[in-house]
Amino acid sequence: MDMEQYDREEGGADRTTPFRVGFALKKEKARKHIRDELIECAKSRGIEIVVIDETLPLEEQGPFDVILQKIRRPDFERQLEAYVKQHPKVRLCDPPKKTMLLRNRNSMLNVIPNRGHVILSPPERGTGEPAKVLCEVPVHVVLDEDRSFTDAVGLIESHGLTYPVIAKSLWADGRPGSHDIAVIWSNQGLEQLLCPSNQENNEMRVSKDATRMKAPVLLEQYVNHGECLFKVYVLGDQHVIVTRPSLHLDQQALSAGSTCEHGIQMIHRVSAYPRTSSWGNEDLAPQGHGVPKPPEWVFTGLAKFVQKETGLTLFNFDIIVPLQPIPGMDGIHPSPPSLLKHSSIINLYFTSRKIFIATMGGERVRLYVTGQFLGYKRGKTNQYNHTALIKIAGVESKGETDFYLGKRLAYIYKAKTMKKGSLYRVVWGKVTRAHGSVGVVRAKFRKNLPPQAIGSKIRVMLYPSRV
Repeated sequence: MDMEQYDREEGGADRTTPFRVGFALKKEKARKHIRDELIECAKSRGIEIVVIDETLPLEEQGPFDVILQKIRRPDFERQLEAYVKQHPKVRLCDPPKKTMLLRNRNSMLNVIPNRGHVILSPPERGTGEPAKVLCEVPVHVVLDEDRSFTDAVGLIESHGLTYPVIAKSLWADGRPGSHDIAVIWSNQGLEQLLCPSNQENNEMRVSKDATRMKAPVLLEQYVNHGECLFKVYVLGDQHVIVTRPSLHLDQQALSAGSTCEHGIQMIHRVSAYPRTSSWGNEDLAPQGHGVPKPPEWVFTGLAKFVQKETGLTLFNFDIIVPLQPIPGMDGIHPSPPSLLKHSSIINLYFTSRKIFIATMGGERVRLYVTGQFLGYKRGKTNQYNHTALIKIAGVESKGETDFYLGKRLAYIYKAKTMKKGSLYRVVWGKVTRAHGSVGVVRAKFRKNLPPQAIGSKIRVMLYPSRV
């Protein structure tokens, strides 16, 4: 609600005190999001922001006009409901009971019916039939605490999931481990996830990642989507769209021999908002990701549908654009061929706050952030072959290189002899620091890159994450 609407509905034009908005957040989230810029911006519009202390009674911190809450503690939620009941003019975004479905990733999926939901483009788009958007639930299964390894394998096979799959904690309510994400590469990784104690009794070593995540978990099919997602923040009838980095698994590099040793790998929250000076930046996706942005009517139509189904006022969801399947690459979940035959149809998959949109008509999209090996670090008299210089595509300044510091690099080349069933080899490296002011970075590789590689492409990965 803007201030003009408040004046009309509540008689706010005659008040002498600011419009008070209370934020009920955990301390670490309040420090991260309630910045001085936000407070000053709100103050200039006649709004006073109050960070609510969950340890103190609300009556001592009020009065409030609006309360935005994200503290998942039963006694505090009861206190919120009692305060709103006692002060009926206070607007609570959102009542705890309405947020219950967001605390379980499986119930999130129920927002979209099994048959899917169709969104039509607006009439003013042009003459002829409108474009259609089909939202569907992706292939997923829930593994509870009592599920045996044999039963889990049968469940995965019966639902058509193929490795790699993404494992997430079933609970999304802020409890310890609720943000854990892992990639399961094989049945070995699945067994370590479900039965780490059994593996300890065998000669096989147990991955530390397997002991971090506990059942129940939600398994989802991994979709290759070009390391970029579109995050949509919805408040009432308004929404804001930003881009964020996202998980991307390098299929060709994996086929070159870089598979996970234990079959399971924990992943950092690559799309989380950073704690840096990039506050307020709407575009944090890697430069040159090449992922096309869906049309505006897709975001608007989907936001309205989710809001109607959930009754929520304040929420967010993610949209990613899957890339077309590449011949010879496994683990990519293709869009249904019958849908891709019609150029007016876009296919979406709604997952736990993610929506997948397939590109149309075999459109080619660049798969990775690429770089070019320029040569070696050198001075007037000396050359240092252990330090390679890489120019990252789309990065044109020293400031833009900050996101890529620490990221892994892969130099992939083709050999003449077969090894582990493949002719391809990979040399892994890491970005160490910026070099100059035009987007070049320094890198160290496990083996020095040969001079013949100068001018070759280098793949710049998104992990490990620093956000």
